[in-house]
Amino acid sequence: SAGVGAVFGASGAFGHEFLRAGAHAVTQGGIAVAQGGSFWQGAASGGIGSGISSGIAALGGTAGHQIVGGGLGGGIGSSMNGGNFWQGFGQGIAVGAFNHALHSGLNGPPRQLLFDGKYLYVIENGKVVTKYLAVSGNPLANGSFDYSAERQKISSIGPIPEGEYSVNMNSTQRWSDLGFIQQTAAIFDKGRFPGGTIAWGSERVDIVPVGRNPFDVRLRSGFTIHGGSIPGSAGCIDLTTFDRAFFARTRNTGTWSLKVKY
Repeated sequence: SAGVGAVFGASGAFGHEFLRAGAHAVTQGGIAVAQGGSFWQGAASGGIGSGISSGIAALGGTAGHQIVGGGLGGGIGSSMNGGNFWQGFGQGIAVGAFNHALHSGLNGPPRQLLFDGKYLYVIENGKVVTKYLAVSGNPLANGSFDYSAERQKISSIGPIPEGEYSVNMNSTQRWSDLGFIQQTAAIFDKGRFPGGTIAWGSERVDIVPVGRNPFDVRLRSGFTIHGGSIPGSAGCIDLTTFDRAFFARTRNTGTWSLKVKY
Protein backbone atom coordinates (compact mmCIF):
# COMPACT_ATOMS: atom_id res chain seq x y z
CA SER A 1 0.00 0.00 0.00
CA ALA A 2 2.85 2.36 0.78
CA GLY A 3 4.31 1.40 -2.60
CA VAL A 4 1.19 2.61 -4.34
CA GLY A 5 1.53 5.89 -2.43
CA ALA A 6 5.11 6.25 -3.62
CA VAL A 7 3.88 6.07 -7.21
CA PHE A 8 0.94 8.47 -6.84
CA GLY A 9 2.34 10.82 -4.16
CA ALA A 10 0.14 13.34 -2.36
CA SER A 11 -3.51 13.92 -3.26
CA GLY A 12 -4.18 15.39 -6.68
CA ALA A 13 -6.91 15.72 -9.30
CA PHE A 14 -9.96 13.45 -9.54
CA GLY A 15 -8.57 11.26 -12.33
CA HIS A 16 -5.31 10.87 -10.44
CA GLU A 17 -7.17 9.80 -7.28
CA PHE A 18 -9.44 7.44 -9.22
CA LEU A 19 -6.38 5.62 -10.57
CA ARG A 20 -4.88 5.56 -7.07
CA ALA A 21 -8.05 3.97 -5.64
CA GLY A 22 -8.02 1.37 -8.41
CA ALA A 23 -4.39 0.52 -7.72
CA HIS A 24 -5.16 0.12 -4.02
CA ALA A 25 -8.13 -2.10 -4.84
CA VAL A 26 -5.98 -4.45 -6.92
CA THR A 27 -3.16 -4.43 -4.35
CA GLN A 28 -5.40 -5.11 -1.34
CA GLY A 29 -7.33 -7.74 -3.29
CA GLY A 30 -4.10 -9.54 -4.10
CA ILE A 31 -2.99 -9.38 -0.46
CA ALA A 32 -6.35 -10.85 0.63
CA VAL A 33 -6.00 -13.78 -1.79
CA ALA A 34 -2.44 -14.45 -0.60
CA GLN A 35 -3.79 -14.63 2.95
CA GLY A 36 -6.55 -17.07 1.96
CA GLY A 37 -9.34 -14.49 1.73
CA SER A 38 -11.58 -13.05 -0.96
CA PHE A 39 -10.12 -10.85 -3.68
CA TRP A 40 -13.30 -8.76 -3.91
CA GLN A 41 -13.50 -8.11 -0.18
CA GLY A 42 -9.90 -6.95 -0.13
CA ALA A 43 -10.39 -4.90 -3.30
CA ALA A 44 -13.48 -3.18 -1.91
CA SER A 45 -11.69 -2.34 1.34
CA GLY A 46 -8.66 -0.92 -0.42
CA GLY A 47 -10.53 0.96 -3.13
CA ILE A 48 -13.23 2.52 -0.97
CA GLY A 49 -10.78 3.32 1.82
CA SER A 50 -8.47 5.03 -0.65
CA GLY A 51 -11.32 6.98 -2.24
CA ILE A 52 -12.59 8.28 1.09
CA SER A 53 -9.07 9.27 2.18
CA SER A 54 -8.65 11.20 -1.07
CA GLY A 55 -11.97 12.96 -0.57
CA ILE A 56 -11.05 14.01 2.97
CA ALA A 57 -7.68 15.32 1.75
CA ALA A 58 -9.44 17.32 -0.99
CA LEU A 59 -11.62 18.96 1.67
CA GLY A 60 -8.55 19.99 3.65
CA GLY A 61 -8.75 17.21 6.25
CA THR A 62 -5.78 16.37 8.46
CA ALA A 63 -3.71 13.18 8.33
CA GLY A 64 -5.74 11.85 11.28
CA HIS A 65 -9.00 12.46 9.41
CA GLN A 66 -7.61 10.66 6.36
CA ILE A 67 -6.57 7.65 8.43
CA VAL A 68 -9.91 7.29 10.23
CA GLY A 69 -11.84 7.90 7.00
CA GLY A 70 -9.78 5.25 5.23
CA GLY A 71 -10.50 2.80 8.04
CA LEU A 72 -14.25 3.39 7.95
CA GLY A 73 -14.28 3.12 4.16
CA GLY A 74 -12.33 -0.13 4.31
CA GLY A 75 -14.70 -1.60 6.88
CA ILE A 76 -17.77 -0.60 4.90
CA GLY A 77 -16.29 -1.99 1.68
CA SER A 78 -15.53 -5.32 3.32
CA SER A 79 -19.00 -5.57 4.89
CA MET A 80 -20.69 -4.80 1.58
CA ASN A 81 -18.97 -7.86 0.09
CA GLY A 82 -19.82 -10.20 2.95
CA GLY A 83 -16.54 -9.77 4.80
CA ASN A 84 -15.58 -8.78 8.33
CA PHE A 85 -15.94 -5.05 9.08
CA TRP A 86 -12.94 -4.90 11.41
CA GLN A 87 -10.66 -6.74 9.03
CA GLY A 88 -11.61 -4.25 6.32
CA PHE A 89 -11.21 -1.41 8.82
CA GLY A 90 -7.62 -2.51 9.40
CA GLN A 91 -6.92 -2.59 5.69
CA GLY A 92 -8.43 0.87 5.29
CA ILE A 93 -6.33 2.20 8.15
CA ALA A 94 -3.22 0.89 6.42
CA VAL A 95 -4.19 2.58 3.17
CA GLY A 96 -4.90 5.89 4.93
CA ALA A 97 -1.88 5.85 7.24
CA PHE A 98 0.87 4.48 5.06
CA ASN A 99 -0.22 5.99 1.79
CA HIS A 100 -2.36 9.15 1.85
CA ALA A 101 -1.35 10.70 5.16
CA LEU A 102 2.30 9.61 4.97
CA HIS A 103 2.89 10.86 1.44
CA SER A 104 0.99 14.08 2.01
CA GLY A 105 3.30 14.67 4.94
CA LEU A 106 6.47 13.80 3.01
CA ASN A 107 5.54 16.22 0.25
CA GLY A 108 4.57 19.00 2.65
CA PRO A 109 1.11 20.52 3.14
CA PRO A 110 -0.84 19.91 -0.10
CA ARG A 111 -2.20 23.46 -0.32
CA GLN A 112 -0.36 26.58 0.76
CA LEU A 113 -0.49 30.30 0.10
CA LEU A 114 2.48 32.62 0.55
CA PHE A 115 2.25 36.41 0.61
CA ASP A 116 5.50 38.41 0.40
CA GLY A 117 4.14 41.92 -0.12
CA LYS A 118 4.35 41.71 -3.90
CA TYR A 119 2.64 38.46 -4.82
CA LEU A 120 0.22 35.92 -3.39
CA TYR A 121 1.72 32.56 -4.38
CA VAL A 122 -0.41 29.43 -4.82
CA ILE A 123 1.59 26.36 -3.80
CA GLU A 124 0.38 22.81 -4.39
CA ASN A 125 2.34 19.78 -3.19
CA GLY A 126 5.39 21.92 -2.54
CA LYS A 127 5.46 23.63 -5.94
CA VAL A 128 4.44 27.17 -6.91
CA VAL A 129 1.76 26.72 -9.56
CA THR A 130 0.82 30.38 -10.04
CA LYS A 131 1.05 33.80 -8.42
CA TYR A 132 -1.03 36.96 -8.34
CA LEU A 133 0.00 40.57 -7.79
CA ALA A 134 -1.14 41.61 -4.30
CA VAL A 135 -0.57 44.30 -1.67
CA SER A 136 -1.52 44.91 1.96
CA GLY A 137 -2.09 48.02 4.07
CA ASN A 138 -2.47 51.67 3.09
CA PRO A 139 -0.09 52.96 0.41
CA LEU A 140 2.38 55.72 1.21
CA ALA A 141 2.14 59.16 -0.37
CA ASN A 142 4.25 58.02 -3.32
CA GLY A 143 2.04 54.96 -3.92
CA SER A 144 4.50 52.40 -2.56
CA PHE A 145 3.85 50.05 0.36
CA ASP A 146 5.80 49.78 3.62
CA TYR A 147 6.04 46.28 5.11
CA SER A 148 8.37 47.12 8.00
CA ALA A 149 7.84 45.63 11.47
CA GLU A 150 6.83 49.06 12.78
CA ARG A 151 4.25 49.54 10.05
CA GLN A 152 2.76 46.10 10.79
CA LYS A 153 1.76 47.33 14.28
CA ILE A 154 -0.49 50.13 13.03
CA SER A 155 -4.14 49.08 13.15
CA SER A 156 -6.26 49.77 10.03
CA ILE A 157 -3.25 51.24 8.22
CA GLY A 158 -0.34 48.81 8.30
CA PRO A 159 -0.06 45.55 6.35
CA ILE A 160 -1.05 42.15 7.69
CA PRO A 161 1.63 41.08 10.21
CA GLU A 162 4.06 38.32 9.33
CA GLY A 163 3.06 34.92 10.62
CA GLU A 164 1.06 31.76 10.00
CA TYR A 165 -2.62 31.86 9.08
CA SER A 166 -5.38 29.60 7.82
CA VAL A 167 -7.88 30.22 5.00
CA ASN A 168 -11.01 28.12 4.45
CA MET A 169 -11.76 28.35 0.74
CA ASN A 170 -15.09 26.60 1.27
CA SER A 171 -16.34 29.72 3.06
CA THR A 172 -15.81 32.53 0.58
CA GLN A 173 -18.21 35.47 0.59
CA ARG A 174 -19.42 36.56 -2.85
CA TRP A 175 -20.88 39.90 -3.83
CA SER A 176 -23.26 38.15 -6.21
CA ASP A 177 -24.79 36.21 -3.30
CA LEU A 178 -25.88 39.37 -1.50
CA GLY A 179 -29.52 40.43 -1.63
CA PHE A 180 -30.84 43.74 -2.87
CA ILE A 181 -30.82 45.34 0.60
CA GLN A 182 -27.18 44.46 1.27
CA GLN A 183 -26.02 45.61 -2.17
CA THR A 184 -27.91 48.87 -1.74
CA ALA A 185 -26.40 49.39 1.74
CA ALA A 186 -22.93 48.99 0.21
CA ILE A 187 -23.52 52.15 -1.85
CA PHE A 188 -23.75 54.08 1.44
CA ASP A 189 -20.65 52.35 2.85
CA LYS A 190 -22.79 50.10 5.05
CA GLY A 191 -23.74 46.42 5.29
CA ARG A 192 -21.61 43.34 4.77
CA PHE A 193 -19.66 44.78 1.79
CA PRO A 194 -19.30 48.48 2.68
CA GLY A 195 -18.10 50.26 -0.44
CA GLY A 196 -19.19 47.39 -2.68
CA THR A 197 -16.99 45.84 -5.33
CA ILE A 198 -14.83 48.97 -5.55
CA ALA A 199 -13.56 48.25 -2.03
CA TRP A 200 -13.83 44.43 -1.87
CA GLY A 201 -13.90 43.09 -5.39
CA SER A 202 -16.21 40.25 -6.35
CA GLU A 203 -15.32 37.89 -3.52
CA ARG A 204 -13.42 37.60 -0.25
CA VAL A 205 -12.41 35.01 2.34
CA ASP A 206 -11.49 35.34 6.02
CA ILE A 207 -7.89 34.97 7.21
CA VAL A 208 -7.56 33.24 10.60
CA PRO A 209 -4.35 33.54 12.69
CA VAL A 210 -2.73 30.22 13.69
CA GLY A 211 -0.76 29.74 16.92
CA ARG A 212 -0.11 33.42 17.44
CA ASN A 213 1.60 34.69 20.61
CA PRO A 214 -1.16 36.62 22.48
CA PHE A 215 1.47 39.12 23.68
CA ASP A 216 2.66 39.98 20.16
CA VAL A 217 2.47 43.78 19.87
CA ARG A 218 1.40 43.36 16.26
CA LEU A 219 -1.71 41.43 17.34
CA ARG A 220 -4.48 42.37 14.91
CA SER A 221 -7.39 40.50 13.34
CA GLY A 222 -10.30 40.78 10.93
CA PHE A 223 -8.22 40.26 7.78
CA THR A 224 -9.48 38.86 4.50
CA ILE A 225 -8.17 38.12 1.03
CA HIS A 226 -10.16 40.27 -1.39
CA GLY A 227 -10.04 42.33 -4.54
CA GLY A 228 -10.99 45.90 -5.41
CA SER A 229 -10.47 48.70 -7.86
CA ILE A 230 -7.79 50.66 -5.98
CA PRO A 231 -4.65 48.99 -4.54
CA GLY A 232 -4.54 49.16 -0.74
CA SER A 233 -6.37 47.93 2.33
CA ALA A 234 -6.73 48.30 6.09
CA GLY A 235 -4.45 45.29 6.51
CA CYS A 236 -6.13 42.71 4.30
CA ILE A 237 -4.39 41.05 1.34
CA ASP A 238 -5.67 42.99 -1.67
CA LEU A 239 -5.55 41.20 -5.03
CA THR A 240 -7.11 44.21 -6.80
CA THR A 241 -8.41 43.00 -10.19
CA PHE A 242 -6.83 39.55 -9.85
CA ASP A 243 -9.44 38.41 -7.32
CA ARG A 244 -11.64 36.67 -9.89
CA ALA A 245 -8.78 34.55 -11.21
CA PHE A 246 -7.59 33.64 -7.72
CA PHE A 247 -11.00 32.60 -6.42
CA ALA A 248 -11.89 30.75 -9.61
CA ARG A 249 -8.84 28.57 -8.99
CA THR A 250 -9.16 28.09 -5.23
CA ARG A 251 -12.88 28.32 -4.37
CA ASN A 252 -14.35 25.24 -2.62
CA THR A 253 -10.98 23.50 -2.24
CA GLY A 254 -10.93 23.25 1.56
CA THR A 255 -8.55 24.79 4.05
CA TRP A 256 -5.24 26.28 2.95
CA SER A 257 -2.35 27.36 5.11
CA LEU A 258 -1.18 30.95 4.57
CA LYS A 259 2.27 32.24 5.40
CA VAL A 260 3.04 35.94 5.42
CA LYS A 261 6.76 36.67 5.11
CA TYR A 262 8.12 39.97 3.78
